[in-house]
Amino acid sequence: MNIGESSGDVALVNVTGNGQLNMDIDLNVGHTGGATGTMYAQDDAVVSAGTLYVGKNGNAVGTLHLEDNA
Repeated sequence: MNIGESSGDVALVNVTGNGQLNMDIDLNVGHTGGATGTMYAQDDAVVSAGTLYVGKNGNAVGTLHLEDNA
């Protein structure tokens, strides 16, 4: 799953409360050059992935915010 996949993309994902985002594949927050991805996990949210990348390739920008018990 890509949050901000390619050049010029700006993407945001929020996982809050008791929300869950579960996958066995890669989770890319800011995947390739020029993409911007942001993810917030708050409260008791759960995020799990095969591999987590934040700002994966080139000049991609990724930001991961963890708050409370997330």
